[in-house]
Amino acid sequence: MLYMACIRLIKMGYVMNFRQIEVFYSVMTEGSITGAAKKLGISQPSVTTTVKQAEEKIGFRLFEREGGRLIPTAEARVLFEEATRAQEALTAIDRLADRLRDGISGHVSIAATASFCLEIIPDVIATFTKQYPHYSLSISTHNTDAILRKLDARTGTHNIGFTFGTGNYDGLSTSKLGTADLFAVLPPSWPMIKGDTINIADLNHKPYIGAVQSTPLGTTIENTLLQEGVEPNRVATVHSHQLALDLVKRDLGFSLLETVTVHNLIKSNTEPNVRIKKLSHPVKLPVTAVFPGGRTLSNPSKHFLDCVRSRFRRLCTDVNNAL
Repeated sequence: MLYMACIRLIKMGYVMNFRQIEVFYSVMTEGSITGAAKKLGISQPSVTTTVKQAEEKIGFRLFEREGGRLIPTAEARVLFEEATRAQEALTAIDRLADRLRDGISGHVSIAATASFCLEIIPDVIATFTKQYPHYSLSISTHNTDAILRKLDARTGTHNIGFTFGTGNYDGLSTSKLGTADLFAVLPPSWPMIKGDTINIADLNHKPYIGAVQSTPLGTTIENTLLQEGVEPNRVATVHSHQLALDLVKRDLGFSLLETVTVHNLIKSNTEPNVRIKKLSHPVKLPVTAVFPGGRTLSNPSKHFLDCVRSRFRRLCTDVNNAL
């Protein structure tokens, strides 16, 4: 009954603040004003004043004096149980803060395009976990629009995202990782084309596997085709870079794909008849890290970003050396 009465008092708003709880807890555990003052590093009058303020706020006495000793009231003993839980929670918060500061605990939530998750993120995770073994990671695969929504500062559930293009970044912060080149990927049945490069004009009216125009890759390609006056024969329009590559492998048409997906093709080496050609007039696609605006990245998130940037640069070098 007494416990429930105290709970009702708390719900009515007669609740002690954190400082008052801390002082009350110290007096209870130390058994005296003097002991509490020494533990907290404050003066005895400060302890006495804080206890009186707490009693005024909750509406009943916490201690009685008998022969110079403080005797907790029955109500104080009930509140002490809750104060102990509160103190344990505050101690846990302090310990967590120490671990976060020292980089030995925490979580980083990542959103990335499918090609990023396939070619870059696995190596980055391997590097990251060696330095931050106590950190956990969650990786989600989304298209660019979904990534931007999930990084919204008001409702975002991810710490950092990786995508192609520049997009609409209202309310978000960005960090450029570099630029991806576009390559023409030609199906196995097409006649051999001499040289390492191809002119986009030579692809006019050819069967074409295109990217959705609303995506950064699709927008870049459409602008390039328009500038070159090229009108390919669209066989299919797909959202996935990898799906476009798979359709090229099946001899359905050519596609224009970026460095990361092309790296996968070079690395797999399972379709030797699929040919990769540089464009005679290079086309660049920005590669961007995005994170909620108005927030600072944690040290582990910054490290993860640095690992992605480094891995992307090595991937670009590998593709250029291979072609």
